[in-house]
Amino acid sequence: MNGRFPFQKDSFLSWWQRYWIAGFIGLTLLIGIAGQYNLLRQVGRPFPGFMSYSNLNGGYWTVAENTPPWWPGIRDAGLRYSDRVLQLDGQPFGSDQGAIFAQAYQADRSVTVTLLRDGNEATIQTAVIPFTFIHFLEIKTTHIIIGLGFWLLAVTIYITRPDESLNRLFALVCCLVAINQWLWIRFLFHLEPHPLSIALDFIVLILFYSFCPPLIVHTVLFFPPASQWARPHILASLYSLTPLFLLIFISRRLLLWQGKLSPLWLNQLEQATFHTAQLLGLTAVLLFIFRLVALAYHQHRARLPMFQYHILLIGLLFPALYAIRIVYTSINGTNFSSWQYLVDWRYIVLATPLAIAFVIIRYQTFRSSNKMILVVFALGVSALAASVGSAFLLQTYPALLGRTDVIPLFIPLFAMLFLFGLGWLYLNSPGGIIGWLLHREARQYGDVKVFGESIMGQ
Repeated sequence: MNGRFPFQKDSFLSWWQRYWIAGFIGLTLLIGIAGQYNLLRQVGRPFPGFMSYSNLNGGYWTVAENTPPWWPGIRDAGLRYSDRVLQLDGQPFGSDQGAIFAQAYQADRSVTVTLLRDGNEATIQTAVIPFTFIHFLEIKTTHIIIGLGFWLLAVTIYITRPDESLNRLFALVCCLVAINQWLWIRFLFHLEPHPLSIALDFIVLILFYSFCPPLIVHTVLFFPPASQWARPHILASLYSLTPLFLLIFISRRLLLWQGKLSPLWLNQLEQATFHTAQLLGLTAVLLFIFRLVALAYHQHRARLPMFQYHILLIGLLFPALYAIRIVYTSINGTNFSSWQYLVDWRYIVLATPLAIAFVIIRYQTFRSSNKMILVVFALGVSALAASVGSAFLLQTYPALLGRTDVIPLFIPLFAMLFLFGLGWLYLNSPGGIIGWLLHREARQYGDVKVFGESIMGQ
């Protein structure tokens, strides 16, 4: 399926087949905007200074790994990322937590959190504070930038060759990864009965957890050279998992969206399905890595250039290791912090679009490549550099940590590096000023030669 997609002529079906992916790319951006709005509309609501996720089987909640370590729930109250939150003011910690925090905030008091730490129950007091725009930036900026990197890569790959099947598959995968990142944190309180929250929850279930894992396998099978396993009946069996996954997810969510408790067996079934989807997608990525290793080996045996394979391997390996850690902790009911020494390690996911952008810039015909790939490359490099740079500055000036009246240091540093890097890349491209001076030597030399010969009368 490395050739062009077979379109019918002069029909609505032909138009739909040709442009539906372009429409989905635009829809992806709208979904991302809706996800940010859904969290932004909750600015001002009281919360305990940490984010949390629910564990379906264990009946407990865990501190979200992307909670910044300087937030009050971690820094002041002493919560750990490995803690299991059981109760809030003596009530089960659940979907009604927003009302409890609102009551505590109006009474100007802290809340008592009962948790399980190292196998023993403990209680701590945590202050209730309003969720501010700065909190939004600190918790969402990483996912916004990562999602934007994959979305821009989808746009670039698709518009370069919109009729190529592999380009279309790859664009879809990038869009679904972008949706997952943009909707990773989509509400302040889990399972809040709000129409937009329910709609976004449904989108994540149907597009990412139900459809994305089979799509990743499909894309890996068709990566050139196409695998012998890429046959219609195998693909049909693969995509038959999507409605099965969705049926299980929706069965439980229909109860939760109505404010009802779901039975334990359904919770366990959904958790098992969730882990199966995770393992399927992760296995496909690992198989892709092994295929790249095999291709690099054959290139080496044939004494052909293989630098591009090494770059792609690095770009996939580090995010894959991070994904393995996420899946492992999810299955085992444990947790870890995304922050180490104030460096946000989630940005390592940008290694994938960064590596792909580098290979395209270096090895494809640059004049025919879409210049948006420069944006993807500059975005990835700037985010990684700004994450390390802002961590160093915050360790040097710790007074900036936890302030809700100052924009996070990462944002201006990232903006400066991104604009500088993008400008430098564009100026050095064949379409830029420096590129115009340096990359047209052969053509200009021929013009000069013709001009010189005319002057000499030859």
